[in-house]
Amino acid sequence: MTLARLDSIDRPTIREHAEVRLRDAIVEGRLAPGERLVERELCEALGISRPSLREALRGLAGEGLVQIVAHRGPAVAVITREQAAEIFTVREALEGMAARLLAARPDPGAIAQMRQSVRTLQRIAAGRMDRAELVATKALFYDALFGGCGNQTLSQVMRQLLARISLLRRASLSRPGRLAHSIAEITAIVDAIEAGDEAGAEQAARLHVRRACAAALELLDGAADALPSTASRGAG
Repeated sequence: MTLARLDSIDRPTIREHAEVRLRDAIVEGRLAPGERLVERELCEALGISRPSLREALRGLAGEGLVQIVAHRGPAVAVITREQAAEIFTVREALEGMAARLLAARPDPGAIAQMRQSVRTLQRIAAGRMDRAELVATKALFYDALFGGCGNQTLSQVMRQLLARISLLRRASLSRPGRLAHSIAEITAIVDAIEAGDEAGAEQAARLHVRRACAAALELLDGAADALPSTASRGAG
């Protein structure tokens, strides 16, 4: 196989572009949980063929964002309270481990990116930036945390959960006052990492996830055990 052929394989495919657009629409709440996904309409909207769309939908089904039911077709998956609790349990373990590892070998670049994310969140909380930037800003924080922890396997496992975590992250801060508490919690994580406090960093990361979990589950309890179609406007 020639090098040119290898390069062509590495380029983003139509399916990958479709996955990105559909994933964004689901995470941002433009496609609501439980909403039926009509293939003809999606093909027209995305400008792709049905085979490419079906490949994209299978990929999103693997991420838990789409449910494909025989004889009924695809629909946006609904995250139940039980599923949300399971995701938060795994998230707590992963984030706690990543924080401990990064504190053991603090990476100045990762810490600087995390500090910048905190500053951006503070500007959002103060109304100086659009709240639509919350999820993207929090994603940058976690990119630094998991990218700097030195464990690629841990990062890969986290990426498999990322889309559903983003949905729940939006849900958790629909609770009044949650953003301010979230900022204080992640600031404590960065402080402990920068100080090289491994136990403190893990404890702070776990506490942050537990509190985000409590906020999200309270919302789900009040919404018939399903993520609301508005997907809220916050970040956990």
